[in-house]
This record gives sequence, C-alpha cells and structure tokens, in this order.
Amino acid sequence: MGIHTYFRSLNELERIIRCPGKFKFEEHSVAAHSWKVVQYAKTLADIEEKNGAVVNWKKLYEITSSHDYGEIFIGDIKTPVKHSSRQLRLLIQQVEEGMVYNFIEEHIPSIDIKRITEEALAHETEK
Repeated sequence: MGIHTYFRSLNELERIIRCPGKFKFEEHSVAAHSWKVVQYAKTLADIEEKNGAVVNWKKLYEITSSHDYGEIFIGDIKTPVKHSSRQLRLLIQQVEEGMVYNFIEEHIPSIDIKRITEEALAHETEK
C-alpha cells in the first residue's frame, strides 16, 4: 500500500461536494476549495511579505493544502452544524483526527504528513 494509497485518497476530495444540501449557483468539490484556499493564502502572504512581514512559506503551504484532508472520512459537514456547540465541534474534531491518524499510521507511517495534518486540524479548531 504505502504512499500510493495516500495519493489515491486525494482523489476522494474531488468527489466530495462542498456544502451539501445548500443552494449554490455552482457546485465545487473539497479539492477545488482547498486549491482556492492555497491561492488566497499565497496572495495574502505575498502582500504581507512585500510589506516587511516574514512568511513561513513551508508552513503556509502545508496547512492550506491539507486543511480539509479529514473530510475524506467524515464528508463536508456544514459549518453552522459543526460549530453549533463547542462540544459537538470537539467531538467531530476527535473523530476526524483519529481517522486521519489511523489512516496515516497504516499506510504511510514513515513520513511527516501526520504533523502537517495535525497542524492543519489545530488551525481549524482555532477558527
């Protein structure tokens, strides 16, 4: 299995539609959303850097590109539902983190994607 399983799993993000059950003029996938997040963050970081800020580009790309990876396992839960109570948000986060952790341990234990994903999930919790 190994890293190939992880790369194959990324295809799942293309099949998960964002905000299911909500009216949208145009549907887009979790993968498309993640790509937009990377582009927004890159643009804003470019502006910050031009104004003298020091940007940790590695961390920026790691967090923005993998921030929704756990949705492969739990789907895209609507934000108002996910954040309706702190307790529910923490339970969803525990399930998501556990499933991501188990997947990584089983298929790609030797790479540091675990840290990357944990940082992205921690960033989600801060919202």
